[in-house]
Amino acid sequence: MDDLEDVDDILEFHDVAEILQARRHGRGRRIFRQRVDLFEEFTDQEFLERFRLSKECVTSLLDELWQYLPTSIDRRGLRISPRMQLLATLQYVATGDMQLTIADTADMSKASVFRCVQRVTRAIARIAPRHIKFPTPTEEIAEMQAFSRIAGMPGCIGCIDGTLQKSWWRSC
Repeated sequence: MDDLEDVDDILEFHDVAEILQARRHGRGRRIFRQRVDLFEEFTDQEFLERFRLSKECVTSLLDELWQYLPTSIDRRGLRISPRMQLLATLQYVATGDMQLTIADTADMSKASVFRCVQRVTRAIARIAPRHIKFPTPTEEIAEMQAFSRIAGMPGCIGCIDGTLQKSWWRSC
């Protein structure tokens, strides 16, 4: 029993010596805390307000993006899971907040948020052709007529979040 107490004393002494040495050299002891899981942190409604997608939709999107989003390591040596990368990117895109604000919320550096946004955006671009379909010229005419008849919006082929989107690619 005395041997175990001696080992505990030595380990405690070593910890104290390490802290004192770090203070002498002007460095504080690095303390890492677990990142908050934003997926679990918010209710369904709060989540929708912050990320503009439901938890189910984010889970489905993550299932598709997983292969393109390897777990990354930040400059502190901490893992950034694919889910955390996706959530940081979605919050950035959904709110228009500065990357520094997203970094504070996600408990990562601004540079890490930048890399997450880049990586997730590229991953979304890779799967986009599976989900985004532009109308054929015939479908486009039918949509314009329907919008004109229903809402009095001539030349409109669709709405996103209630925002009028013109058919810009025809004028390019």
